[in-house]
Amino acid sequence: MARQANPEGLLAFADDMLSTGGELSFRAAVNAAYAAVELKVMPGGWKGQSPSPRDVVRMFAQPAGRHDIAVLFRKLSDICNRSVHVFDAGITEADAAYAVHAAEEFCRKWDGLLGRAGPNGL
Repeated sequence: MARQANPEGLLAFADDMLSTGGELSFRAAVNAAYAAVELKVMPGGWKGQSPSPRDVVRMFAQPAGRHDIAVLFRKLSDICNRSVHVFDAGITEADAAYAVHAAEEFCRKWDGLLGRAGPNGL
């Protein structure tokens, strides 16, 4: 089944990878979950220039007092960085499950912060 490069499609792929099992699939789940969040924050993607996705999260979440959103982003970012840069540290099923759950929760909260809702509440 073909999936679109949108937050919902990336989260569905992440969930599929999580259920597949094995460290490679867990790393794919983490990366897809983070990509969904980054695409939610910066529709069209980030091209490595300022502001970064982290900057955008800060610009919207902090003034609204929504530190929970910033914490979700930070934790997900940390797991993703470990997944793509630290290969001697395994990515566990618990890491991947947290990443997928955090990404789903982030997307819901982000839309709520901006006053919009996507399909299926994401």
